[in-house]
Amino acid sequence: MKSIKARFEAILEKNPYLSTLMAFNQAVWKQGFSKRSIQLNFNKLVDEDDYAHGQKRECIEFAQKLSEEGIK
Repeated sequence: MKSIKARFEAILEKNPYLSTLMAFNQAVWKQGFSKRSIQLNFNKLVDEDDYAHGQKRECIEFAQKLSEEGIK
């Protein structure tokens, strides 16, 4: 399994105008990453300008759900 960072960078390389939040969500989608791994990588990779102030927790929780089961 590729790391979140490797998947994230590959997505941004193919889609340079995609927001870092969208690239991150694509990188974790249905990959089964741990909550801790998602949280650490979110803090390192996602620009704070790509989500609303005060919405960080919700963005991380959404990424965790995407990683576990994807969008139903």
